[in-house]
Amino acid sequence: KQRALNFSYLKEWVKAPSRAEDGIGDTTAMLIGRAVHVLVLEGLTKFLNLFEVIDVGSRNAKAYKELAAQSQKDIILQSEWEMIQGIRDAIKAHKMARSLLMQGHRECSAYWSEQFGDDWLGMKCRMDSMQPNRKLIVDLKTTTDASPDQFPREIAKFGYARQMAFYQRGIHQITGDFYAPLLVAVEKKPPHLIGIYSLDSDSMQLCREWVQDKLVQYHSWMKEPKSKRNMGYDPRIFEVRLPQWAFYE
Repeated sequence: KQRALNFSYLKEWVKAPSRAEDGIGDTTAMLIGRAVHVLVLEGLTKFLNLFEVIDVGSRNAKAYKELAAQSQKDIILQSEWEMIQGIRDAIKAHKMARSLLMQGHRECSAYWSEQFGDDWLGMKCRMDSMQPNRKLIVDLKTTTDASPDQFPREIAKFGYARQMAFYQRGIHQITGDFYAPLLVAVEKKPPHLIGIYSLDSDSMQLCREWVQDKLVQYHSWMKEPKSKRNMGYDPRIFEVRLPQWAFYE
């Protein structure tokens, strides 16, 4: 049975199909981000069902390793737990962020299918907050710098705008409406400053075109016999340029 394609898989598939097949490793940053989402969007009870907090200095501590080996839950350090609570409290104290994240449908999943040639591709996404009354899709991101000068760099670097274009595409397929994407960026360090960002029309159009192009490529790849599918990086020769700093060293 064909899997329902989500954005995380598509993003890794673009780099190299084998990376998508192997799955994305769970870094500490990803673990903390997931913990923030659960506490903020689903509450303390759900958090305690999924995470366990231990008061040790690092993940190299013997007590941490012993707990991680026997616990069915993800393990969060006490210092990380205090940070996660601080992020939750900062969002609750921020009128706009609270309104965007705590209203509407939280942790909302959507499923749809699209036709490519004679085939149908099943797709899915999970949105932090979907607000039908306001036609909004809202995503929560943790960051080191949520300022207008720096966070747009992270939007580009980590593909956040492409992710929102994928979500927007899915909701349009389901409802016929275009929902406006918003990103709520919260800094990890106190006082957990918050920046809220929309994406201009040119950026969204660029990202919608990227999603369309990659879905067409993915469909063509899926049509290939498994024995002939390229699983690594693009086999063509690429001319590349050194980063700008290399010219000044």
